[in-house]
Formats: sequence, C-alpha cells, structure tokens
Amino acid sequence: MAKGKLPGKNPELIAAVTLAANAAAVEQAGYTQHLALHAEAWRLFVFRLAETLADFLEAPDNRYDQGPDSPAASTSLSEDVPAALGREAVRLFRQDGLSFADFFSLLKCLRRTVLNDPSLPARLQPGCASFFDCLETAAASQWLKEEASFAQHRLREAKLFILNEKKRYATIFHRMAEPACIVDQRGCLLDVNTAFADFFKTPGEMLLGKPCALLFGPQACNACLLEKTLSEHGSFANIEVALPVAGESRMVLISGASLGRVRGVPGGIVILQDVSAQRQTAQALRESEDQFRSLVENVPDVTWRADAKGNLVYVSPNVRRICGHEPSEILGQSRFDHVHPEDVEEVRKRYGLLFCQGEGICPPLSPAS
Repeated sequence: MAKGKLPGKNPELIAAVTLAANAAAVEQAGYTQHLALHAEAWRLFVFRLAETLADFLEAPDNRYDQGPDSPAASTSLSEDVPAALGREAVRLFRQDGLSFADFFSLLKCLRRTVLNDPSLPARLQPGCASFFDCLETAAASQWLKEEASFAQHRLREAKLFILNEKKRYATIFHRMAEPACIVDQRGCLLDVNTAFADFFKTPGEMLLGKPCALLFGPQACNACLLEKTLSEHGSFANIEVALPVAGESRMVLISGASLGRVRGVPGGIVILQDVSAQRQTAQALRESEDQFRSLVENVPDVTWRADAKGNLVYVSPNVRRICGHEPSEILGQSRFDHVHPEDVEEVRKRYGLLFCQGEGICPPLSPAS
C-alpha cells in the first residue's frame, strides 16, 4: 500500500492551511476582529499546526490509506502530537487575553478551512479530522484546567485578603477608644472590645452571648431600632439614651450599622460614646448662667456688658426703671454714647486698659480740666 503524501511535501495540503484561506473563513464567521488582535501569534500557530499535522499523518498508526484489515491504533502515542499542540495553543492565547469562546471559534474556522478545502485529498480527510479531534479535546481540557487553577488561585487570594481584612478590622475594633460590640440579628453580643468591657465594668468573656437589652435596657434598644436596622442592612447614629451602669446612669450616644453576615448570620456593630461628663458640664453651666442671671437682674443698679469696641451686648432690666429705656432700645449702641462728652476720651482709654491689661478695676478718672 502506497504511503500517503506528507503535508509538508504536499502542495495541496499546504494550500489548505494557508493564512489566506483561514482568514476568509474567519471573516465569514464574523471573527475577523478577534483574529486581528492576535494576528502574529495566530500566523505562527497556523504554520506550527501545518508542521505538526504533517508529522501526525506521517506516523504509521495514522496512515489512512491502509487496508480495512489493518489494526487500528486509537490509543497510539502519535495522538500526543495534536494534544501537545492544543495545550500549547491554550497557554499562548489564553495568556494573550483571548476568550475561550473566541479561541474555539477560531479553531473551528481553521478546522473547516483544512477539511473543506477542495484540494485536500479525500484519503487524508479522516486523518485531519482525527488530528483536530485530538487537538480540540486537549485544548478544551487544558483550558478547563487552567481556568480551575486560576479560579483556585483567585479564591486563595480572596480568602487571604478576607483573613487579613478580618485581622485588620479586629485590631482596629479591639483598639478603639469607644466602647463597641458586634451583635447578631437577635441583638446578642458576638464580640466586645476592651473599652466596652471597661465601660460596663465586666470581663468581656462574661458579656458574650448576652442580649443587648440586658445591658442597654429595652428602652435604648427600641430607641435605636437595632433589630430593624440589622434586618434592613441600615444604620443609625447619635441616639442619646441613659444606660444603667454599675448602679449609676450614664448618658451615651449610640451609633450602629449592619455588617452583613457575621459568623454566618446577619450582624452589625454598635458603638457607644459616653457623654455623661459633657452633659454634666453643660448642666452645671446652665445652672451657673441661671444663678448669674438671677443675681444680675436683682442688683439695684444697671448691669451691662459690652464688647471690646464698647458696643452693648447686654443690659439688665433695671435700665427700664432707672433710665427709662427698654433694654432692647440701647442694645448694640456704643457704651460711650451715654458718657459726658468731656469724659469720653478718658473713659475710652480706661475701658481699653481692661482688654490690654486684663484689669478688673480701672483707676479713678482724673479731674476734668
């Protein structure tokens, strides 16, 4: 039986795998733009394929001009030739950014170019079909392996990123100066920071698992709508409530936000800001202002206050009885408008000394000249 002509020595087969013929098939299939992006790599691949196809058809087990009684060698080592080319093509074009769908579409166009070319001898068509079957199977398998490997790599990166983020946020959470806790959808404590344990004067491990309502009280939980916020993935801020802590009442601002899923269940963070000292200071200031106002308003004389330029910013109500003016009538006027013209210059000078030297009492006015 005569041996089939090798592709490398057969002008008819070389014509079947030329780039011009393949480009026409690609254009007909609508993939010209994808081929243009990888033109040089595809050109090298086509000529590599022609060379490999020649070796494949030349192998004794792949001579399709043998008689019907010749033993088939479907598992011969020669099948490794197109398989190796398929794996090589995947590594080349996948890293070059070609998608799987576009890559296989180009392969199919190349297959049709070779098998449908009229100049291809009929006796070589079964061998070419077998070659492309092996190439495509190996390419698909290799692409799947690399996609799986890439996905596993990205998954490992994602897990590492999440782990690092958890560590970073855990560090931030536990080092926060403000008392903070992590709660689940039922409002039970999943984690607390050191400041939270110190605020409630209870070891952190003894607080875990306890419901917020037990620590904050039902009124505080209802005020911030904690359960509703977590279920709706919302947030709240600066809800002022009084919390019972170690037998005393502490004024705090409560803020919180949903964190999505925490340890497999919906959860969120709650942060407390202790404003007890500020509120006590504000209350003491209000009481002091009330006492001062009561004192000033009950002094028999007129009490006034002016800015550095002498403009009146406060006048006690006694001005109505003593001077016959309503306080609102002279507010904003200059203090010096009501000083005798002969004394204005000296009064201005003495008044200025109050701001320059911080003196509470001015020296007596000198006798008028």
